Amino acid sequence: MTVLGALSSWYVQVIDRDWVDREQAACGPLPFPRTEYVAAWGGLALGVAAVVACVLLAQRIRRRCGVGLWSTRSGLLAYVSVWFNGLAIPFELLMLYCVYVPDPSGAPHCM
Repeated sequence: MTVLGALSSWYVQVIDRDWVDREQAACGPLPFPRTEYVAAWGGLALGVAAVVACVLLAQRIRRRCGVGLWSTRSGLLAYVSVWFNGLAIPFELLMLYCVYVPDPSGAPHCM
């Protein structure tokens, strides 16, 4: 979920760049692609879901094994995933913000 969340948020930029290129080629405004909204919200949802899954896994490991999260292989993987999500979630929030901010360059001008 961590990797998919980051990739989904990164894909927002790919969609936006493609849309800008098509808009410039058409010399006029084109409708904004809805897939950009889906990718931005999906990235954030996956990032938050990864943290929730880690917390649930930690509780399960403590209940079953009576050890800390980092004492098992799956727990250590989940622990590392949360730290990566500490970096990914702000990026995912930034991409979501960028989707809703109007483009400062305005409509392209063709001569």
